[in-house]
Amino acid sequence: MWTDPKTWVAYQKLTAVELNAHLRDNTIFLKENVAFGDAGLLTIDEAGVVTAAQSYHCIDTYESAAEDDLETIGGVSEGDILILRAFHADRTVVLKDGIGNLSLGTDIYLDSVSRFVVLVCDKAGNLQLLATSPRVLSRSGAGTIVSGATSIKIEHGLPKVPTRVLMTLTSSLGAASEIYVSDKDPDADGEKFEVTVDIDPENDVTFDWRAWIGEGN
Repeated sequence: MWTDPKTWVAYQKLTAVELNAHLRDNTIFLKENVAFGDAGLLTIDEAGVVTAAQSYHCIDTYESAAEDDLETIGGVSEGDILILRAFHADRTVVLKDGIGNLSLGTDIYLDSVSRFVVLVCDKAGNLQLLATSPRVLSRSGAGTIVSGATSIKIEHGLPKVPTRVLMTLTSSLGAASEIYVSDKDPDADGEKFEVTVDIDPENDVTFDWRAWIGEGN
């Protein structure tokens, strides 16, 4: 069991019970458990910067904006691990890849207080992505272009336009000879991609799909 830290005064005599509770037992606890405590609040400044003061933080947007970019995290050195989440359910923090010291492979959207990102600081002072939870960089599903149609728009559920979309046919193409992703953002809203066949297939064409953000996910 963890014992809350105690502030000692100069030349105070410590008993064996106090030493055991505050030093020995807490050292054993730390070896067996990792407990970061409550998240410290950081607010993005006008330049897109925050400075970490501990390992676990919630991040709020500049002047409570609905969405704000986080470009640089200060106060870190090689080997430091940070766990971040959004502070407010209605305000989205966007961790921007490759602009400041964030090296993530893709922009990451903290759009929920239950969405977390884990980062580690490398030798150059850049923060590399270790994990996201829940993992939202990839989505998959199934689609159908019905007979008489030549395209369908698929809602992918990702927080932005996918980098890649792969498809696997689960039926024949019928009268069509080609099927392809014709537009990754047909409505310019980042919510759907479009799959097209060259002509009316004259039967339903079914396929499985996988979309993801970034490379190697």
